[in-house]
Amino acid sequence: MKIRNAFVSAGLSESYFAPRNHCNTAVLSYFAPRNHIRRVISRGEIRHFFSGRLAAAVTWLLLCCPVTVASDASVRLAAEIPEQTGIDRGICAVVGGDAVLPIELARTSGLRVHCRHSDPEIAAQSRETADQAGLGIDRLAVDIGPIDRLPYAARMIDVVVMPDASAETLAQLSVAEIARVLRPNGHALVGNWSGGSDGLTESMLRDWKDEFDSGLRAESIATDGVVSAHLTAPPLDGAGDW
Repeated sequence: MKIRNAFVSAGLSESYFAPRNHCNTAVLSYFAPRNHIRRVISRGEIRHFFSGRLAAAVTWLLLCCPVTVASDASVRLAAEIPEQTGIDRGICAVVGGDAVLPIELARTSGLRVHCRHSDPEIAAQSRETADQAGLGIDRLAVDIGPIDRLPYAARMIDVVVMPDASAETLAQLSVAEIARVLRPNGHALVGNWSGGSDGLTESMLRDWKDEFDSGLRAESIATDGVVSAHLTAPPLDGAGDW
């Protein structure tokens, strides 16, 4: 079976990038005809050119290596976001995370996705993957900068997602800043779907949420395989009054 078909039949997307904590894994960036692998990326670096049986061996390793864990979690999260929030149109801000989640969101929903990364390397990977997927900036845009102040006007964003929350990132991005950018009845999903939680706990999320009187309501703060919080913004004052 051709390499492309092997990935598709396994239910995986064609473009995956290794998380920074998996330093020994190599990830296929894109495919060329006749089973020639044009580029293999490990920690963002171009490695070698492969073909034939060696390509098949590399593909087998990729299907079995730990990198698929984080990527599969991102694919599942992309499918769950519209279901959990009830929002399939509008603007979704993804703060941090890997290159897979925003691609899958843009592919499988009507959301316009904007990524905010503090890491230039991950931002470059996200842009390259978006180009390969044929997604223009009208569907997916990637920005580099600090996350303590999000680059959006007040009440502009329908959904905010922080998919790799940790003690460090929670210290940078306050719940008040998320509340500032969320539109009325908007949603925020904050958790660690990548698996490297750095000790993230429910109590940490509750303390983070309660640090400021943001007005956001906690729909859930729980551990259901993943430590996460689902917050919603209140409706606009006076909305519905006639």
